[in-house]
Amino acid sequence: MLKTIPEALFFVMLITGIGLIFSDSFKLQIRKLRRKSLLKSNSAKPSYTSKIFNYVEDLIDTVLPKSRITPGTFVGICSCIFGVVHVLLFPALSVIAALPAMFFAAVPVMILRFKLEKIRNKGSQEGEALVSTLLNCYRMNHRNIFASMEEFISLKSDRCIITGGLVFQLLISIRNTKSEELIRRACERFSFALRTNWSKMLSVCICAAACEGLDITESLEDILSQLGEARTLREEKKRSNTESMKLVQWFVPIAYFGSMLLGSFTLGVSASDMLKNQFLEPAGLALLFVIIGLFIFNNLLLGLIKFSRFDY
Repeated sequence: MLKTIPEALFFVMLITGIGLIFSDSFKLQIRKLRRKSLLKSNSAKPSYTSKIFNYVEDLIDTVLPKSRITPGTFVGICSCIFGVVHVLLFPALSVIAALPAMFFAAVPVMILRFKLEKIRNKGSQEGEALVSTLLNCYRMNHRNIFASMEEFISLKSDRCIITGGLVFQLLISIRNTKSEELIRRACERFSFALRTNWSKMLSVCICAAACEGLDITESLEDILSQLGEARTLREEKKRSNTESMKLVQWFVPIAYFGSMLLGSFTLGVSASDMLKNQFLEPAGLALLFVIIGLFIFNNLLLGLIKFSRFDY
């Protein structure tokens, strides 16, 4: 008994001494932990780890920036649409009712996606104007990215209508936060809104300047020079694509009617028989639908190329 009491007293004195020596360090670490938890609770949005929720969140913030709809609410609305349509069509279609229900549930997503593509196509055309104006503001504001973005927004350039709104949303998201994770997330959302190589590079530069205070002048100049080269190549492709579109639009109908006239004269088939074989016979009608389908498909492909996003 006597042997254990001195040992216990020794350990108590040892722990008390360590506590007195490192008490200030312990208090400092506790204060840091409290500050971090307070910052997270006040400024951080609820994080949706699922990729679907992240995608929906980016989609809503880009297309409907002033909306208060959360990803969970949006998914809930789509689920309700699926349930209502499925219940209404189940008596008539049974299990197959799930297919039209899925289609109607996806309609809100398709509408937002269509608007997003319009934003991306129009916003990508403003790349050169955005980077050049932001670079000038960055130089004039002594490499301060926040002041540069504020000045860029205040200019209200007619050449940066779409990108100006995106930069404004980005500035609101990163201006009053010290969390690098939130800044990085906001920059990723800016890149998602345009989905181009130059927007990805620009978002990385803004993130580096906002988080680490790096000088991004050379990076912005490099993006601008690559956009200039891409503009030259795009003009050349545009001219060739215009010629291709004219060829498809005019040559195909002329070739079709020309081949009918040529076949009528060379094969000795009358025009009435030619029309009868084309429109009343199954083989001729199938061939006609194939020609029309390929004609429309080619026009759509050329339209996608013509109105594609500007990128390098």
